[in-house]
Amino acid sequence: MDRRWAYVGVGACLGLLALGFAVGQDGVAVWRSWGSSLRAGQWSFTFNGPANELVEEGPFTGLAFGPGREEIAYCAPAGRNGRSGLWVISASFQFAQRTKFARQKTSGRARLLCLALEGVILRGPVSWAPNGSSIALRACGEQSEDLVVVDYATGEFAWLTRGAHVVDAAWQPDATRIAYVTSEDGQRSLWTRSLAARNAERLGTGGYDLRWSLDGSELRWLSPASELVWTQMAWDLRTAQLSEEGVRPARPEGAKWSPDGRFCAVLEPGDEGEAKQIVIYRSGSQRGEALDLADVAPKALLGWSPDSRLLLVLGDLDFLFAVSALPPGDAMVDLIGDPSEMPSWRAAVVGYPIDLAAGTPSWSSECDLLAYVVAEEFDERTGLLPLEGSGYELADFAPVGSLVATAVGSKYLKPVPIVREEVLELTTNLMKIGNCLQMYLADNNDTFSMAEDVGQLRDVLHDYVTYRWDESVWVRPGTDDEVAVEYLIEPGTKLADIENWEDVPMAVIGYLPDYDLICYADGSVDLVRKR
Repeated sequence: MDRRWAYVGVGACLGLLALGFAVGQDGVAVWRSWGSSLRAGQWSFTFNGPANELVEEGPFTGLAFGPGREEIAYCAPAGRNGRSGLWVISASFQFAQRTKFARQKTSGRARLLCLALEGVILRGPVSWAPNGSSIALRACGEQSEDLVVVDYATGEFAWLTRGAHVVDAAWQPDATRIAYVTSEDGQRSLWTRSLAARNAERLGTGGYDLRWSLDGSELRWLSPASELVWTQMAWDLRTAQLSEEGVRPARPEGAKWSPDGRFCAVLEPGDEGEAKQIVIYRSGSQRGEALDLADVAPKALLGWSPDSRLLLVLGDLDFLFAVSALPPGDAMVDLIGDPSEMPSWRAAVVGYPIDLAAGTPSWSSECDLLAYVVAEEFDERTGLLPLEGSGYELADFAPVGSLVATAVGSKYLKPVPIVREEVLELTTNLMKIGNCLQMYLADNNDTFSMAEDVGQLRDVLHDYVTYRWDESVWVRPGTDDEVAVEYLIEPGTKLADIENWEDVPMAVIGYLPDYDLICYADGSVDLVRKR
């Protein structure tokens, strides 16, 4: 079957609207639009909102939301002479007016911050200073791509490099210093420079995944040490000392680390004839979770939302997808059923095929707006056109070649009683307790202790538990002292007196709303629906 039909969910933007109504396991009603909404954990994301068309004239190179504001900086031609400039424009929907079924157009005007010199082209990526005072971008000549900084208030233009090839940059949190990476003959070099100084300091090689500490006192990055490992480097601004902080598993150059450092997304080759697959690694882990997202057919990873919840992915036909890093947590049935028979809830199509050459899509600080440039050959890429007789034309729904912002509904529904991660942690803890009980039985003639409750059982098993784990196995995740386990065996029971060990509960976690986690006399653990 032609993969294009997998994208019929983009009908929210094309007039092929197909809404469905569903009620989640927790009783919360959810509107779905064939893949344009996404529910993961306790959050619901909707991507079928209207597109706020900001600017029609291109070409665009680089776009980014300012910190804490609904304003986008971007590079585009300025005037009839074709010279490029750095612009800013409001993306707020409060200035927009509805013109047709699902399209809005801003009434705000773009402001030209600065105009490029003759022979120089301003290009992204655009990088705002954390305090919004300045914007860093590239000034490209015939043989160089230098880093420049433009003052937001005055439009003053300052060169930070001359004759370099800059490929990445990262602001210090107080915006007084910037780290950047240059590439020459395939060799990457990392530099840092105070905006008040004239000279830059070279820190080393690599320069992948640049990160400043929150107080700006330390800069960390990764440098490939071999085909198997990358070295994590650190530079202390206060002491000017450079150190190695350890190693991480090797990741492709296109790997994307989440802003909070918890996840690393990697695009790995699929089996012969199969599409690539997205693998999510947790920090420090060498084993990742491969996401089964066949309809996405990922081609590139584009980065994370600021809250580290969603990963942007370039899919087949250049459609933009949002993928959840966390598994769904709205239904307990996901934990006991066949995952292959469950709805994914892990990916949602945003709406339009995008022009990645114009710049990577950008999130607003609040994650409620997403800006990108729509591909110019929209109809040719998809083969999908408005229905005949609908009264709409393609231009009514797809602002072709324009810089647009899409409203993203990120709404906290209500606390889901239990989520998958907590159940998995509880299951692991109960298995550890069951293992300790089995060891106690082996050491005590297959006879259970005289413990009458879980408090006494904790004392009996203390040495067994702490030999390999700690006392946290008894408590509810996220709490310090809320005991989650109940002990069920009569004191002094002999194992030989128990028939069908696998059916006799030893311990249970019973605070879950619809299910019990039970540890049986044979040490096995199962999730059982409450009667």
